[in-house]
Amino acid sequence: MRLKNFTAPTMAEAMQQVRDTLGEDAIIVSTYTGERGRGVQITAAVESDRRQELRDTQLAESVPHAPVFNESAANDGHAPGNDPQSAADHAGFLDTDFIYQSLIYHGVTPTLAERLCQTAGSMDTDDTALALGGAIDTCYGFSPIPTAPARPVMMVGLPGAGKTVTVAKLAARAAMQKHPFAVITTDTVRAGAIEQLESFTKLMNIILITVDQPKALAEAIRVLPDDAAVFIDTPGTNPFQQQELEDLKAFVQCADIEPVLLCPAGVDPVESVEIAELFATLKPKRLLATRLDLARRLGGLVTAVEATDLNFSDAGVTPFVAHGISALNPVSLARLLLRDPTNPDTRSNLRKAKS
Repeated sequence: MRLKNFTAPTMAEAMQQVRDTLGEDAIIVSTYTGERGRGVQITAAVESDRRQELRDTQLAESVPHAPVFNESAANDGHAPGNDPQSAADHAGFLDTDFIYQSLIYHGVTPTLAERLCQTAGSMDTDDTALALGGAIDTCYGFSPIPTAPARPVMMVGLPGAGKTVTVAKLAARAAMQKHPFAVITTDTVRAGAIEQLESFTKLMNIILITVDQPKALAEAIRVLPDDAAVFIDTPGTNPFQQQELEDLKAFVQCADIEPVLLCPAGVDPVESVEIAELFATLKPKRLLATRLDLARRLGGLVTAVEATDLNFSDAGVTPFVAHGISALNPVSLARLLLRDPTNPDTRSNLRKAKS
């Protein structure tokens, strides 16, 4: 027996989709009507062999999606639909309805979710995660931070975004690869900021360089060995305070430095867009996602990249410094967006995408 979800503005249209896709022998398993007339969802089933199942799936992709949000599922913390699901449940056949509902669950706008679904439907694969990965690859760029970046990289972002621990993670990765590196902090105001980062650098047997002026930062970078990977921590910046942005920009522009914007997972998508647009004055090219182990909804990351010229970079998936940074790629991001939200292990989804 094969189960499939159908969404439409009205019950009549949804029933027509069921008949067109599964035929007159389809059994209605459940129905859901959105609040305030926001569409309906029908789960239907039909007995079919594997070849017929694949033909039905291909036919279903020609049926346009209607924006409908399963509010009861979102409110109880589960993925859209009647039960928590994951990409593994949809390997072997392409289910763009599941992609659409998953993206809506994460807070992606219906327009963007529809565009990604249409692009996924054009991919030459029957695997739902791979299809979404292909759509993401078509729409967005990916640029992980190298173990030994050619330019100094500076972490910028909101207070509490994870800049200090990310610098420590990048430095630890370089240390494990036995590549020379240096760690600099400009965060000389926040109580305990230097001590926090210094506790990491002492474990790695290096000296933390502390600077409080752009000229001092430029000089510190100048005297470092040319082959050293340089990682720079900064104080949390309120992008709605223009002076704070200008102060940070002075540090970014004092040398040939690449700013990397840190965006915590779980932030409201509208807020994420506004924050990314404000930090765009620093001309970052990479967005590094943090706190993926502490959030279920990742729509803010997708919408921030959608609204800017940023590329997806890496992801922080654990509070531990060792092995705490994983490169993002289209398939790993797709698996994260399609995973069962009740399973907090993001690392397994990243590992699957590499295999």
